[in-house]
Amino acid sequence: MDSDTVEVDVITIDDMLSILVVLVDEIGLPRKSTRPLITTLKQAQNAGEGDRVHVAINKLEQFQQKVAAQVAPINAECAEVLIDAAQNVIDALSAP
Repeated sequence: MDSDTVEVDVITIDDMLSILVVLVDEIGLPRKSTRPLITTLKQAQNAGEGDRVHVAINKLEQFQQKVAAQVAPINAECAEVLIDAAQNVIDALSAP
């Protein structure tokens, strides 16, 4: 009898937000453009840690809007990745 092993990596919402911060920092935008994006992500992270899920979701929606305005005109593919990743966090926070 063969048995297959499946390895699963669990990633927390905090981990996902930390990864987003790193991605934003490395996309090549000027510091004055990345700083507000990173600040918004860190605010979402802090709200999530404080069990203020609605605030975290609002901050992530703001992040998505900022990415659409600031990153998409320069790098649409990167913007899509960031917006989708933020949506995954929103979906995870919204899950019952």
